[in-house]
Amino acid sequence: MSRRDQWIRIFKITIGVWLGLIITNLMGFDNKFTGALSALLVMTLSPSINKTKSFAFIRFASNVIGVSIGMITATFIKNNYIAVPLGVFLSYLIKELFKINISDMSTAIAALLVIDLSRDSPTGYSINRIVLIITGCSLGYIINSFLMPPNFGKTAEEKVYKVSKEILQSLNRIYSKDLTKEEYIVLNKNVLISEKALESLKEDATVSFRKSQKTYIDKIPIYKEQITLNRVALGLIETFIIFKEELFKLDTKVIDMILKELGKSILVHNHIVEGEEALQRPMTSYEEIMDQVHRSNKYSIIFLSKIIEYDCAIENYINSKKGM
Repeated sequence: MSRRDQWIRIFKITIGVWLGLIITNLMGFDNKFTGALSALLVMTLSPSINKTKSFAFIRFASNVIGVSIGMITATFIKNNYIAVPLGVFLSYLIKELFKINISDMSTAIAALLVIDLSRDSPTGYSINRIVLIITGCSLGYIINSFLMPPNFGKTAEEKVYKVSKEILQSLNRIYSKDLTKEEYIVLNKNVLISEKALESLKEDATVSFRKSQKTYIDKIPIYKEQITLNRVALGLIETFIIFKEELFKLDTKVIDMILKELGKSILVHNHIVEGEEALQRPMTSYEEIMDQVHRSNKYSIIFLSKIIEYDCAIENYINSKKGM
C-alpha cells in the first residue's frame, strides 16, 4: 500500500467513525459507540470493497446470533456466573456444530454484552444493538465503495510489471557471477506481492462501482499469465543458482546455444513485443542443444529443461495478449 493510499484509508476511517457517532446520536441511541465501532472495524480489517462487504455481513450475522443467545440466556438465567460462560459456550458451540460463516469471537462478545448490560431489558438492548451494527457496517461499506475507493487494478498492474522488469534484469545477468541467492529471495517475495495484488483485483473488479476498476477485468487473464511466466523465470534463476558452479564449466558452444534460446525467451514487459518477434524466428534445435549439454555436464540438462519450460510460458503469455 502506497503512502497516499495509507493516508486515504486513515481519512476514510476517521470520516466513518465521525458519521457513525452523528447518525447514532440523531437516531436517539444511548449506546453511541457500537455503530462507530462497526464502521471502524469494517474499514480497518477489510480495506478492499469485496472484503468490506463480506466482513460487514459476517459481523452482522455474528451479532444477530450472539444477541439472540444473550437475550435468551439473560431472560431465563439471572445468575451472571452461570449466564455469561453459558452464553460464550453456546456461541462457540453453534459455530462449531453448524459450520456457519461467522466470527465466533464477535458472537461470544455480543452474547456477553447482552447478558451483562441488559439485565433489565434484554429485548430492547438487543434490538438497539442490531440496528446500530447494521448502521455502522452499512456506513463503512458505503464510504469504502464511494469515497476514494481503492484501485486494485492499478496496483496489480504496477506490481506485476515491476517484478517482471526485475526478473528480466536478472535473466539478462543469468551467467554473471553476481546473481545471488539473496536476489532470488527478494524476487520471490515480490512475485508473492504481485499475486496478492491480482487476487485483490479479482475480488474487487466485479463489485466495484468505478468504471475505471471494471476496465481491468479483461486484463486479469494477461496478468495471470504474466505471473505464471514470472514463476517459471524464477525457477530458471533458482536452477542456475543451485548449479552455478557446474554451469560455469560448460563448453563455450553449449553456453552460446543456451543463451540464444534464453534470448528468444526475453520477458515481455508492458507493450514491448521482443518476445513475440523472437518466437517468430526459427527455433534452434533443442535436440542438438540437449545432446551437447549432456556431453558437457549432466546437471546442466536440468537448466536446459527450465529454458524450454520458460519458452512455453512466454508463448502462452503472448497468446493471452492476442486474445484481447
